[in-house]
Amino acid sequence: MATSAEDADPVIEDEDEYEEQPYTEEEANDPIVPQTETFIGNPLEAISDPTILKTLSSSQLEDLLRQVRSQAPAAPEDDGDDDNLVLRLGSGERLAGGPEEDIGSALYELAKYRGQIVDNEEDLEQAAERFLTANELLLQEGAKHAFLQHKGLELMMILYKQKGQGNLRSFVVKTLDFAMSNSVPMCNRFIELGGLPVLFSFFMKKDAGEKKRKKKGVVIKKSQDEVEEDDFYCLSLITNILICVSGVNFDRSFYKFKENSFEKLERLVELYKYYLQK
Repeated sequence: MATSAEDADPVIEDEDEYEEQPYTEEEANDPIVPQTETFIGNPLEAISDPTILKTLSSSQLEDLLRQVRSQAPAAPEDDGDDDNLVLRLGSGERLAGGPEEDIGSALYELAKYRGQIVDNEEDLEQAAERFLTANELLLQEGAKHAFLQHKGLELMMILYKQKGQGNLRSFVVKTLDFAMSNSVPMCNRFIELGGLPVLFSFFMKKDAGEKKRKKKGVVIKKSQDEVEEDDFYCLSLITNILICVSGVNFDRSFYKFKENSFEKLERLVELYKYYLQK
């Protein structure tokens, strides 16, 4: 049936002529609200979620950053370092904000490494402190749930996959081990996000030649102790996944040892022999 010009939906030629309608309560709680230039939702959650960020206009991104900065902890008056959360943990001060706020602040600090290549010792040391802060917070009761809610797993995946970010990958795997230890929801979510190829790539050391492949950044050589620490946390993470998941996700995890002519199983035996002789 033909539609008359009067019945057709109006076409907005000029965005300035559009009269913004008030949001319902349900829409106001939705972190993705593309109809307004003001970001509405949880800013600490959105800053680490690329799905949300892609939907925002430049004005919304500016407003989101303003909200995140307003929630970031202020620096101590007697110290110029803006890494207040790290300082509070290092001094042994008890964090009063609770796991929700503290994990959100820690992830905000880690999100700064999106697009920022760490290729010198000073930046690497600072990054290590920030990841260590997140790991210590994950030992608190309720922190893992907060990490999951604040899209911490998604942020870790982004940081690991980022080109030229090989120096951070050990930190990412270690933080994932802290976050996913004995956590069934976290392990299942990790697999749903496509984390198994990432984890087993690290397990097989397939990104070890990043410098030779001439990607952006410079990979800082690790000591033997650091290499062995990588093995420990990677194996711990794999073991924890196999213990926590079941059904299809267990099958997907277990199959990784069968693919490519059992190369991962050979790697596992190689590690077993190496540490048995130590």
